Amino acid sequence: MGMTHTLLQPFDPDHNAQWYPALRSADLRHQKAIGVYCGSRPVVIVRPEAGLVFALDDRCTHRQVPLSRGVVSGTFIRCPLHGIKFARSGRCYSPDMVLEEMPPRAEGWGCREKEGWIFEVVPSVRTVLRA
Repeated sequence: MGMTHTLLQPFDPDHNAQWYPALRSADLRHQKAIGVYCGSRPVVIVRPEAGLVFALDDRCTHRQVPLSRGVVSGTFIRCPLHGIKFARSGRCYSPDMVLEEMPPRAEGWGCREKEGWIFEVVPSVRTVLRA
């Protein structure tokens, strides 16, 4: 919500994958989401109420509305248009928590936090997260 960040130069904190710094950890408060770009693809980074940060495509699978404009509720990000909830796995739930099989889930992106930065994996080694 608010400002959009652009990814910087590649960085490899663990020497086993190519990661990009997406934004500073301090820029993403609890229960907030921020839209960034991984290359030219919009991605939303979410800090849930509890647990680790996660990243999904920044588009609701129903109407293509940016999820970064939505509300973080518990461990979900909610679409600002119609309240559909997305879990860190990308699975989609109705507002009353019924799992929706169609349309497909949002794609998850590798995301980690280290030394005051939140990193995303580059698209060539992107990870699709599964529940």
